[in-house]
Amino acid sequence: MSREELLAWGGIILGLPGFLAYFVSPYAGVAALCLALLAVFIWYQRQGNLSEFTVLEIEKTLTINTRDGSRATLQRSQTARSNHKGITEFWCRNISSDGSITNIRIDGDPPHIQKTEAGDIQVCKRFQPALSKGQKFNTVLTYDLLDSFSNPSEGLIHVVEAPTKRLRLIVILPHGKPARNVRASLRYGGNPHMNLPTPHASNNGLRMEMTVNKPVLGAEYCIDWDW
Repeated sequence: MSREELLAWGGIILGLPGFLAYFVSPYAGVAALCLALLAVFIWYQRQGNLSEFTVLEIEKTLTINTRDGSRATLQRSQTARSNHKGITEFWCRNISSDGSITNIRIDGDPPHIQKTEAGDIQVCKRFQPALSKGQKFNTVLTYDLLDSFSNPSEGLIHVVEAPTKRLRLIVILPHGKPARNVRASLRYGGNPHMNLPTPHASNNGLRMEMTVNKPVLGAEYCIDWDW
């Protein structure tokens, strides 16, 4: 909501008690004033409790380049919105693999900060100047995966780290190595919670895709397959 719209709604809310007091009764005006103040208080409380970012859309694409699964790339493209002013950093966490992870880039450049905690890689992009409240921005994270997909059953996992409007997961397999028994699930902390609708498979089993609207914060969305 723009500043002008906020001012307009504020004028309506503050003017309603006086209107009711003059045309209806003083009691109605007092009641409306109390409700208006309560609404303003709740709105400010919610604004203060917002997360730093809302992810409007995120697309994570895993491309396995070799039939033995020794070489793969992952690209995570997203559009997000800043919920507060003055934010200078955006972190991508939960980067992990059974093999090695190399060549990490954010928007084509090395991360401003990279660290490892509990075996997971975390990378940071810094903003200069700082983001303003409501500002949208696009980010593309890419990295290479070595010796990470050598098992008969493999999968792609996305952990929902921030409030997200739309999630899209895509897996592209090498020619001659199609997927079988494609499935999707929702997990918490690595433990299965529920099965999800079967991802859409195309290109003779070489491409799998699933879309989730309003994914649950903190949940893990997974595409698994045999090959």
